[in-house]
Amino acid sequence: MIPETIHTEATTVDALTDHGTRIARAAIRAGMFNVGHLPTPTDKSLRQEARQWLHGTSALLPRLTAAEILPLITVYDLVHRVAFRCPADTVMINRHVFRAFDALVHGDSAVDQYDMYRAIKAGLDRRDSAYFDRTMQWNTITLGRWHRQFRRGTPDAPLSDYDTLNRVAILLSDDLWAYEASNQAAFKHRLFMAHRHYLDAPEVLDQRTLRALDHFLTASRPFLTEADHTRHRSELDMYLIS
Repeated sequence: MIPETIHTEATTVDALTDHGTRIARAAIRAGMFNVGHLPTPTDKSLRQEARQWLHGTSALLPRLTAAEILPLITVYDLVHRVAFRCPADTVMINRHVFRAFDALVHGDSAVDQYDMYRAIKAGLDRRDSAYFDRTMQWNTITLGRWHRQFRRGTPDAPLSDYDTLNRVAILLSDDLWAYEASNQAAFKHRLFMAHRHYLDAPEVLDQRTLRALDHFLTASRPFLTEADHTRHRSELDMYLIS
C-alpha cells in the first residue's frame, strides 16, 4: 500500500520505485500483458494496487528533483499499463526525462546515469521521435564506452559493485550487434559467467546495489534455468525493501 503521508526522502522514493517494480513484475508473471489473457481475481487486485501507486506517485512527482524523479519514471509506464490497460501519457513522461537529462549534461552528479540510460532506451524502443536527437547520441556513446570497458568479459579498470552490475545488466539486455556482430551471444554468455557470482551473495550488498543486482538478474534470464532464476528471484526479493 502507498503510505498516506508521502515524504520526499530518498528512502521513500526508493520504496515507491521498488513497489512499482514489484507490481509490474507480478503483472508479467500473471500474464496480464499477453495477447488473449483472460482476467482473473489476481488481475483485479493488481490493478487496484497499481492505481493506488499511481495516485501516490503522481502527487509526489512535482515535489521531486530531477534526480529523484528518474527511478519512478522508469517504472511509471508499466504500472500505468497494469492499472488502466494503456500506456501512460508520453508528454508527461518525456517532460520529466528531458528535465533529468538536461540536469545530467549540465553536471548534476545526483542524476543516475543508469536510470537515465534506461529512460532514454524506453523512449527509443517506443520509437518516440522526441528521442532521436542528443539523447539517442548520448545513449549510443555511453553504450559504446561501457562495451569497451567489458570487451574481455571483465572491466578493464576497477569499478564499484553498483557500476559493474548496472553496466553488465545493460550490456546483457541491449543489442550489441554494432560492437560484436555475430559474436554477441558468445560475448554475453562470457559476460554473464564472469559476474554470476553476485547472485549467490545478495546479503552482502546494500539496498542501492541490490537494485542493480535486480536489473542484472532480469537481464540474466536467458542464461539461467527456470528453477535457478526462480530461486535467485526469491532470495533477492527477501533483501529488497519491502
